[in-house]
Amino acid sequence: MEELVRDFDRTRAQRLRTFLVERDLLRADTPPLVLELAFAAGHRLFDIAFHTSPTGDDATIDEARRLVTAYLETYSAPGVAGRTSIRPVRS
Repeated sequence: MEELVRDFDRTRAQRLRTFLVERDLLRADTPPLVLELAFAAGHRLFDIAFHTSPTGDDATIDEARRLVTAYLETYSAPGVAGRTSIRPVRS
């Protein structure tokens, strides 16, 4: 079962990588490991947010977005950094 979950996560990370590359948001030479790590980190951070609150802790979710976005921006296609739409939502 554990291997099935890992395969599912790896497939989702690959699909996200393809999505971002096709939209020129991520460099085509970005290693698949980058998205696997971003996906795993985001997943864990959302686990923390929903462990803290059954509806998800907004501050933790905002910080998770910032962390994953900042990491992925280091692999962004030229001219993309600073113009992504994945920004924390402040209420």
